Amino acid sequence: MSMHAIYLIPPHGELIAEGEKSIILKAKKFSDYIDTPLYVASGDYVHAKIILRMPQEITLSESMSKVGEHKISLSEVRNWWPSASTFWEYPFEVVE
Repeated sequence: MSMHAIYLIPPHGELIAEGEKSIILKAKKFSDYIDTPLYVASGDYVHAKIILRMPQEITLSESMSKVGEHKISLSEVRNWWPSASTFWEYPFEVVE
C-alpha cells in the first residue's frame, strides 16, 4: 500500500513530531487527503504520520491570531504565499 506525504518547510515537520504544532496552515485546500493517513516530511526526513481533518477557510487576520497553534510567522506567510488572501487551517491527528 502506498501512502502520500505532505511536505512542510523545516522546522514545521519537527514541530508536529514534538507536539508543538496543532494545526497546519496552507494556502490550498487538499480535499483528496482529508481523513487519509499522510506522512509528514520536512527537510530530509519523515517526522510523523498524521490524518488531516476537515479544513476551515480563514483570513490572514484570523490566521495571525493562531500563530501559537500553527507556528508560522507573518513574514513566512507573506514570503511563502505573497498573493494569498485566504488560507486553509487543517486540524490533524498524529497517528505515528
